[in-house]
Amino acid sequence: MATNQAERTQVVKNKPALVGASRMFARGGKKLSPANGFKYKGRTEVNSALGLTRGEPTEESIPSDDVSGDVHSFITQAGSLENDTGTFTQIAHPELNEYWLTAIRNNHKLSFFIPVGNSRIPSNMSEWDSALLVDNSSLTSYKMGDTFNPSENAGATMKATGEFSYPTADFHRIAKLAIAEVAGTPVVREVLDVAFRKVTGGEELFVLVAYNTGVAPAEVVGRNKYGVWGSAVSLAALTGNQQAEKMAVVGDQLVITSSALHGSISIAITSVLASTDASALQTSGYTNAKGPMAVFSRSAGEVVTVGIGGYIQIAEGASVAPVVKDAGSATTQNLLDIHGYGDQLVAVGVSNAVVVSEDFGETWTAKTGPNSGVQINAVFCLDEDVFLVGCADGDLYFTEDFGATWSQITHGTGITDIHDITFAEGSSVGFLVGTQSGAGYIARTLDSGNTWSKTAPYIASLPSNVDLNAVVALSPNHILIGGEGAASDGFVGFVNED
Repeated sequence: MATNQAERTQVVKNKPALVGASRMFARGGKKLSPANGFKYKGRTEVNSALGLTRGEPTEESIPSDDVSGDVHSFITQAGSLENDTGTFTQIAHPELNEYWLTAIRNNHKLSFFIPVGNSRIPSNMSEWDSALLVDNSSLTSYKMGDTFNPSENAGATMKATGEFSYPTADFHRIAKLAIAEVAGTPVVREVLDVAFRKVTGGEELFVLVAYNTGVAPAEVVGRNKYGVWGSAVSLAALTGNQQAEKMAVVGDQLVITSSALHGSISIAITSVLASTDASALQTSGYTNAKGPMAVFSRSAGEVVTVGIGGYIQIAEGASVAPVVKDAGSATTQNLLDIHGYGDQLVAVGVSNAVVVSEDFGETWTAKTGPNSGVQINAVFCLDEDVFLVGCADGDLYFTEDFGATWSQITHGTGITDIHDITFAEGSSVGFLVGTQSGAGYIARTLDSGNTWSKTAPYIASLPSNVDLNAVVALSPNHILIGGEGAASDGFVGFVNED
């Protein structure tokens, strides 16, 4: 549906300018897949404007201004004022011209990465002060101008102009992330998991804190939308010898798994923010000695838990007794993490275990994992076919066919034990956390996982810590992480550069 003029004006006003001489990197293929990375496409002058969505391509030609009998070819497309557009001008080599023309002829979807700032090596994607990322873009026109050095074909270049259309939701400013340690006093022990809930006027943040062996149970700490952290809420259903594992926002409640209790705990978010324990233990519907270790929810009435012995349960609410859907048939291995996209669910765990469901947990099938005998700690689904898994040996893999085949990603970060993976919703910007040589690290990707970096400018700074266990992304520049601090206390890292 087209936006009205006032709405369009507001959208542009709130965006950073896409203007000036810069460099352009592009990648084609499926938007949310690690299969291909950005390629340098030359020095480029880019400008933004409201413009046209993609229509049917039409190839045309006009006589050359300076070569008798010669013509310049170009392609145009018409459409409606639904999307935003950008235009670019560059001095392009003939091979680059062919890349653009092929993209527009075949209606290829493209992603553009446009660094802002000086660079010593133009083709180095890691040199920028800030950047612009445009996903899911289509070329709407491309025109080739006059050729320079026409007698030297190998080095011939020409001035070219192009226009690209993109959904407004796929336009992102990319900032350097300087992570700050937050929460402080309320978080006195290792953070096991983190979660958030978007609300009008901001977001609410939550961290799950480990027990103090034999002394104090696990705790939950919340931060309201005004940025104020509450006191730790002890989960009275647990003792100092019963650990919690994972946490998820389910409607207006948090659901926390505890395999030691053979059940789950629900607590109202309002209670957490008020620093009051109103938690309720749910053991009915679970199987003794087959307790849940991870949880995933896509709505207040759909909660899936996975855990010991491959047991999988579904509940119709945070405090509703679940129904066992798989009693260790797909796998008998312990399942440590679960994620989903639409009706597709993936759970992973010990000894390379991967099980999948295509009907939101009603039935499950085992897949051959990518890393024989190695524990898979983390999974994240990018779409209905593509998901990534991170392993206890630091290896990272992805599949584009829902686990039928696998490809390894050489992430090159040095992280030797991956604990969690996340992506900003609908974005090719993601994060992973883990350990390396006794310290926790976070790495960032801008191309759906093809390349990763834990250093500047991707991650500008990270406070000292011993381990990082969990990460969630509220946007490409807005993340919450949790782990163990350098003083054996809790570590909560946070940054918001939106």
